[in-house]
Amino acid sequence: MININNKPWNKVRFADIQKVLDGADDENFFFEFKDDQERPERLLKEISAFANTYGGYIFLGVADDKTIAGCTAWTEQRIHNTIYNGITPIPDFDVRKFKHDGNTIFVLKVEEGSMPPYITNKGQIYERVSSGSCPVKDSIKLSQLYARHRDSIAKLDHKIGIEAIHIHTKTPPNLCGYLDLGFEIKCMDQDKIKKAFFDFDVAEIGTFLKKYGNDFSISSMGFSYVITLAKLRAGTDGEQVVLPDAAMNNFVEVMYDGSVKFRICLFADPDSGKAEVSSLMSFAIIFRDIYAMIFQKSFDKNFIYARRYEKFVAIKQFTPYYNPEIFKNLKTYLRDHRAKYGNNLILTNNRIPYNDYDILDKRFVEKCGRKFNTDTILEELFFSAHAKLGYIDAPNQN
Repeated sequence: MININNKPWNKVRFADIQKVLDGADDENFFFEFKDDQERPERLLKEISAFANTYGGYIFLGVADDKTIAGCTAWTEQRIHNTIYNGITPIPDFDVRKFKHDGNTIFVLKVEEGSMPPYITNKGQIYERVSSGSCPVKDSIKLSQLYARHRDSIAKLDHKIGIEAIHIHTKTPPNLCGYLDLGFEIKCMDQDKIKKAFFDFDVAEIGTFLKKYGNDFSISSMGFSYVITLAKLRAGTDGEQVVLPDAAMNNFVEVMYDGSVKFRICLFADPDSGKAEVSSLMSFAIIFRDIYAMIFQKSFDKNFIYARRYEKFVAIKQFTPYYNPEIFKNLKTYLRDHRAKYGNNLILTNNRIPYNDYDILDKRFVEKCGRKFNTDTILEELFFSAHAKLGYIDAPNQN
């Protein structure tokens, strides 16, 4: 992917656009010109091709001869809606508006996608060939696109996945399960996110966590902060002290690019088999608040989408319950559940989604009937479908 006039995308001005239009080359491998009357299906064709190849730019409101006619039919909202409704998965793109002599043009930056193939709502897959976009018909090319997708998933797994807890004789006997959640975000200005991370005074996290007690740890791990919400608990093997396995704790890792992974462990009473699960809600909220302290100011009109997963691992069978002293309106929760459904025994694992990663973007938020703003994005990023583990007819908790 080339930069316009060798400038970062957020630094591009109309003068840089003009240099492209004044250049000797017409449409080429990285540039496509479309007038205001362009049909949505043709726009989607070009976007699919750029995303499946090496990325590129679409100048909307510019004729083939590179004269600026401007846009009235196309708006930024229409562009976003067309892409969100017309291509799967959503490509990495951004839209910038420029004005010149009373005319408005839009420049779409489409990145080489990490999760190809990018398929239009007509079921077609395109690639960029010379200065045009052509359907992909070669089975070898399709295999290469799917292989690129698998490689991207493997890299994402390595980045935000957490190694499973290996069960052995020294594992705490009352450890019954754990919840893992991770996401990687994509923003229009990733440098803004990184600046927020490195400029942040980490001592603010310590001050915040002291409200919940002193059993916490904040550590630097390369270009990440790891916050742990529990003591280091050593066990014994005979007379020998044994340290717990790595990642067998409640922790969140916040990375400099805004990515996150966290784990919440559950311990059951060995006599009753009951595990108090309010931590699935309360710890996720604490992790969200820490994340907001670092990045919230950088989210306004910057967030594009996140790739996200969560996974619950059941190690031993147990019955989840809520502490009625903490959740007073759930005092009769387990009793009411049992009256209708019997017990709420947990005995197997679950991952959401079952394969791959969910896309959290504007379309997802609006389909949920919510406003697309910073607070909503943060709530959705740290939301866990396992927070009400085991229960049906669960009331909302705010």
